[in-house]
Amino acid sequence: MPNDIFDKDGSYGRIVAHAPPNGGEERLTVEVDGRRVLVPANAVKRSRRGYFLPMRFKDLAPAPETESIVVPVMEERLRVETQPYEEKVTVEKRVQTRDEWVEVPTVGEEIAIERVAVNREVDTPVDAHYEGETLVIPLFEEEVVTRKRLVLREEIRITKRRV
Repeated sequence: MPNDIFDKDGSYGRIVAHAPPNGGEERLTVEVDGRRVLVPANAVKRSRRGYFLPMRFKDLAPAPETESIVVPVMEERLRVETQPYEEKVTVEKRVQTRDEWVEVPTVGEEIAIERVAVNREVDTPVDAHYEGETLVIPLFEEEVVTRKRLVLREEIRITKRRV
């Protein structure tokens, strides 16, 4: 706003009058928190928020009640333009590591493998099956069997007689 003024502490005021030069110095009357103070005009700087005073309002002398005031008539014109610009951004990644002991409850399983020799002849193959919680996987082997049999083909009977 054109009449807003801020001091170095961030206090807000409003320019209410323009006082004529007094002893060669032009002054502004600023209303701050219900009281009026005199501000040297050459100390005021223009900013984006209005005007900026690089000192504190509370350190300034109060404005006299009977002082004649000249209020300047001002006109402000605004011209808006855009200008393309290129903005560069630098991104950094910092990795910090630290060692930490963490207790984690774990559950494990153990598997016991037991080999049992059976050596028994079976007529047909048997599938894998469970006996309780134990998985039984039969392993088969085919054997070629050559047998030697004793076969009785005939009998010769000899009888001894006494004559």
